[in-house]
Amino acid sequence: MLTSTLVSGEPRKQRLQLAAADGRSFEIQTASLETHGRRGAITVLHEITELERLERVRKDFVANVSHEMRTPLAPSRDMRKRCLTAPSMTARTTAIRGNHQSSRRPPEQHFL
Repeated sequence: MLTSTLVSGEPRKQRLQLAAADGRSFEIQTASLETHGRRGAITVLHEITELERLERVRKDFVANVSHEMRTPLAPSRDMRKRCLTAPSMTARTTAIRGNHQSSRRPPEQHFL
């Protein structure tokens, strides 16, 4: 990476995971330097292991919330579909009542 920065003069950025560093992740940035007619390059390493972990947590959270928000909508969608496709008002009322009944908890039974 340093060699390509020296040759091209263009800065570079790369993420990598180092096995020698217990699997920690780093972002490596290189840039060329020129002072007093001499060329060189500098490399900076940023440890980003925790940042990558937090990115994974955020993605998992968004996926879970998205799933939970879609789940309760399915019964409402089904009921609307039944109402729209029912041929008469009586059938629509029956479809609505049937959906309402199926969404209720069964009554508790008391035994003596």
